[in-house]
Amino acid sequence: MKHTALLLVAALLALPFAHTEDESPKTLDAYLSRLSSEKDGKARQLLFYGLRQALEERRITVTSTDDAKRLATVIADLMEHDTERITRWLAAEFLAAHAHPAASDALFRVASTAGREDLLARTNALAGLVSLHDMRALPLLSAERPLPARLIAELGSPAGVTVLEQAIADPTRDVRETAAATRSLRDLRLFLDSKLVNAFDLDDHALSLLKENGFALVPGEKNEMFELYEAAYPFVTSDVAFHTFMILMRATFSELESLVLAPRVGELSRRLAVACGDQARRLGDARLVSAARSNAAFFAVPAALIAGVDPGSLGLPADLEKKVRDELAQIRAHAAIAHSALFDRDEDFTKYLPRGRHASTPELEGYFQGMLYLGRMMFQLASNDETRRAILMVAAIDEKPELRSEWTAIDALVGQLFGERDDLALPDYEEAARQVVRGASPKDFERIASDDTLRLALVAALRKRPAPRIDTLGMETSGGRQRSAGLRVFGQRYSRPIDLFQQYLEHGRWPPSGLHVAAELFGSKRARDILRGSGFAEGSSVFVVPALASDPFASLMDGTIECARTLFQLESGAPAFMRKPAWEEKQINSALGGWAEVQHATALYTKDANLYLSASGMLDRFHGYVEPVPRFYSSLSALLARIVSQSDACGLFDRIAKDKGATIAKLGPSPTRESLKPGEAPDYRAETQRSEAKIRLARRDLEEFATILAHLESLATRELRGEPQTIDDGFFLKGLHQRLMVLSFNRSGTNVAQTSMAVITDVASEYQSSQCLEVGVARPWLIYAAVPDDGRALVCKGAVYAYTEFTQPILERLDDGRWREMSTNLAESKHLPWIATRPDLGFVWTLTRAEVEALRQLTDYDGSGPSSAVEPWRALDVADGASSFRRAIVARVDRDLLLSLADQSPLNLGVRGFVLERLADFGDDPRVQQCFTSQVDAVTAKTGRLTNLDHCRLYFSIRGLGSCGKSALPFLEKAERQTSKFAPQLRDAYQAALQDARETIAANPNGRSRKP
Repeated sequence: MKHTALLLVAALLALPFAHTEDESPKTLDAYLSRLSSEKDGKARQLLFYGLRQALEERRITVTSTDDAKRLATVIADLMEHDTERITRWLAAEFLAAHAHPAASDALFRVASTAGREDLLARTNALAGLVSLHDMRALPLLSAERPLPARLIAELGSPAGVTVLEQAIADPTRDVRETAAATRSLRDLRLFLDSKLVNAFDLDDHALSLLKENGFALVPGEKNEMFELYEAAYPFVTSDVAFHTFMILMRATFSELESLVLAPRVGELSRRLAVACGDQARRLGDARLVSAARSNAAFFAVPAALIAGVDPGSLGLPADLEKKVRDELAQIRAHAAIAHSALFDRDEDFTKYLPRGRHASTPELEGYFQGMLYLGRMMFQLASNDETRRAILMVAAIDEKPELRSEWTAIDALVGQLFGERDDLALPDYEEAARQVVRGASPKDFERIASDDTLRLALVAALRKRPAPRIDTLGMETSGGRQRSAGLRVFGQRYSRPIDLFQQYLEHGRWPPSGLHVAAELFGSKRARDILRGSGFAEGSSVFVVPALASDPFASLMDGTIECARTLFQLESGAPAFMRKPAWEEKQINSALGGWAEVQHATALYTKDANLYLSASGMLDRFHGYVEPVPRFYSSLSALLARIVSQSDACGLFDRIAKDKGATIAKLGPSPTRESLKPGEAPDYRAETQRSEAKIRLARRDLEEFATILAHLESLATRELRGEPQTIDDGFFLKGLHQRLMVLSFNRSGTNVAQTSMAVITDVASEYQSSQCLEVGVARPWLIYAAVPDDGRALVCKGAVYAYTEFTQPILERLDDGRWREMSTNLAESKHLPWIATRPDLGFVWTLTRAEVEALRQLTDYDGSGPSSAVEPWRALDVADGASSFRRAIVARVDRDLLLSLADQSPLNLGVRGFVLERLADFGDDPRVQQCFTSQVDAVTAKTGRLTNLDHCRLYFSIRGLGSCGKSALPFLEKAERQTSKFAPQLRDAYQAALQDARETIAANPNGRSRKP
C-alpha cells in the first residue's frame, strides 16, 4: 500500500500544472484515438488519467459492447507496452476493476512475465484474470509469495482447494498466510457447495450472520462512509445516500450562515437596538421609555455576539449596559443555569455551548449564540412588563419598512429550511392589534402599550391562538399546565419528532427513545414491537401522534420523515433477506442515523424537548447492488431540489463563488512549469492553500448528487423488476466511491478521511435529574449482503450508520470533538451503537459467561491441533485484525484473566499483543509491572533468532512499562541495552516504544491506572 500511494503521488506530480478541460477530448472515440496515436509517454499518461476521470465522473459513458471491447483493447495495449511504468500500472488497475474478455490474453501475459519493476501491474493483472474467472490464473497465483489466498478463493476453481490445503499444511509459511488460506478455503468450499461468492475477508461470526440473515453488520474502523466502498461489489445503501446528502446540507447551511444569515441577522440586531433606543427617546410615558430601553438592551446582545458591536456604542444607560455585559458573560461561559440579567427568570445558559455542527466551526460561535438568544428569549404574555416590551418592539420594527421587510425575509428563509413557527411572532401581534383597535400601525401599538385595557384585550386575542406545542421555557404557574406563550423574534422551529418527545416527557417518560420516532413517524412496526417488549406503552394509544406535514418537503425535517417512511414500505420485488425482521432493524438504524444527523445539523434552529422542575467484468450483468428503495431516492432528490431552489432564491451560490474568488485572488495565480526557473521547485504549501480555498460548496456539487440519486433510483427500480445491469451501471457502481469522496469535501486527496463522521447533539432535557438525552452517530459500520443473482448469491459490501442514544448530565453536554474521542474506541466506549445491542442482528455487546469460559480455555490450548475451545476466538488471530467486535468483547474481561493469558506461551501473535496492550490500562497494579518485566527478561535473554511472537511480546511490554510509573525505568534501560543487537528496522520500532514509555512516565510518574 505504501508503494502504491507513493507511485500515485508521483503520477499526480508528473501531470502539468496548467491543464484546462477544454483541451481534453469530449467523446470516448476521441480519447481512444488520441491514446492510440499519441507518441509522447507523458502526454499518453495525461490522456489516460483524463479518460479515467471522465468515466468516473460520468462525462463519458460506455453504452455498447463494441465500445467496451475497443476500450479494453486500447487499455490492454497500454498495460502491456507503454513506456511509462506508472501508465502500465494504472492501465492494469483499470482492467482489474473493469475486466473484459478482449483483454484476457494481455492480462495473462503481464501476469506471467512482468518483472519486479512492474510488480503493481502484475498484481492487478492477476486480479483482472480472477474477475474474468480465467483458470490460467491458478498456477500463477499458486506460485506467488505470500500466497494470494483470497484471489484463489474468488477464482472459484475446484483445483484451488488442493492449493489452499497444501498452503495450510506448509510449515514454512507465515501464520498470516496460514490464517488467510484457512478462511479462503472455507469460502471456496462455500462457493462450490452453495454458489455463494464472497470476495471479502470475513470472519466466521460475520459469515454465520450472512448465512442466517442474508446480510451482516460489522463494526468499522474508518472515519467516513466513502472509505468503506471500493470497486469490488459495492452495496450502495440508503445510509450512504442520506449521509452524503447531509454532508452537502451541512456545507450549504455553513455557507448560508457565513455569507447570508450572520451578516443580515447581526446588522438587523444592531439596527433594531438603535431603533428601540430612538423610540425610547421620543416616548413620554416613563413605563414605555423603560420598556423601549430594555428592548434596545435585548437587541444589543445578538448585535454584540454576531456583529461584534460594542454595547457601549449603542447609547444605553449605564445600568442597562452593565446588564448586557453580564448577559454576554453568562452566554459565553455557557456553564450554568442562572438568572438572566435582562429577563426576570432563570435561563439554561449551558445550551449556548455551540453544539451540533457549530461545535466544529468556531468562526460561527457568535452567530450560534446570538441566533439562539433570539430564538429562546420569549416576551411572555403572562408578564405585563414583557408584553408591553413586545408591543413596543413590534411598533419599532413596523415603523421602518426596511426593518420589517428584512425580518420577513430572514424569517421566511429560516422557515423554508427548518420548519414552521411554534411561537407567536410579529404577524400574530399585528393581526391581534387589528382586532383590538382596528389598526396595526406603530402609533396603534404605542397606544395599546400605554393603555392597560387595550393591552389586556390584545393578550386575550393572542391567547386564542394555538399555544406552542413544544415548551422550551417552562410551565406557567398561574394557569395550571398551560404552555408558556409570547413573542420570540426568530423563535426556534417546530419539528414532529421533538413534539413527540415533549409529550413523552410530560407524561413522565424519561428518557424517550428514537425508537418512538421510528414507530410513530417513520411507520416501523418492528420499532413498535421492540418498544412493547421493553415495557413501553404504545405512543399512539396514549399521546397525540403529530400529523404529517401537508407538504412532505416543507422543511428539512419533514423531508427527512418522508424519506425515512419509504424505508419501511417494502417493495414487491425486494430480495428475501429484506423481508426478515433483522432487516427492518437495520432500516430502523439507518432511519434514526439520518434523523440524528438532521438533528445535529439543525440544532440551532429547532426546539428541543424539555421537562422542568414544576413539571465482475464489463460484460457481466452484476457489478454491485443498490439497496432497492427507489421511493427513498426519489424523495431525497425532491428534498434536495427544494433546498437548491431556496439557496438559489437568496443568491447563496453567487455569494460563495464571489467569496471564493476573492480568497483565491489573495493567494495569487498558480505557476505553470514554464514559469519556474531552472532548478526551482513549486511552492507546494501555496499550492495546498490554493487547493484548500477551492474546496467550497458549489451548485454543481448538489447537481452531481442529484445525478447520482437519479441513477440510484433507476438502478433500484430495475433491480426490483429483475432487469440486468448495463455496462454503464458497472462504471457507475465501481466509480461511485470516488464520487462520494469528492462530495464529502475530502481534503486529503486520498480515499482516507481525516475526521470522523461521528456527531452528537442533545434533543431533550429533564431538569429533575439534570440529565439530557444525546442522540448521534459514531463511525460507520460495514454491511455485507448476500445478493441473489441468477441462481447464485454474491456478497456485496457497503456502509451503514451506527446510531447511538444515551443520557448525559446537563452540565456535561457533549460536543462533536468529545464524542469523536469517546466513540473512536468501541472497546472502551460506554455508549454502544444501538445495532450492537440487537440479538436479531447477531450482536448483544456484553460478555456472556460462556464466552468468558471459552476465553479461559484458550490458556489450555497447546497449539497442536484443532480445539473447540479456540474455535470461538479464531477472530482474534492477527490476520483478522479488523474483527473489532470480538476484540471489544475481550476488552471487557478483568485484569486477572488478562494476567493469566499473558503467561501462556501457546497464545498466538494476535492474542498475545492484544492482551499485553490491554494490560497497560492497569499500570498501577504491581503484578502488571511484573508481567511486563518478565516478558522483557524472557525475550532479551534469548541468544538465537527472535520469532515474530518474541518481537510482539517485547514491543508491547516496553510500551506497557510506560504505564507503570518511574519504578519501571530500570527495566526500560535494560531493554534499551538489549535491543541494540536487533536489526535496524526493529531497533527503530523499539526506540519509538521506549520514547513513548518515557514520555508516559514523565507525564504520570506515579503510574496510576489510565482507566477512568
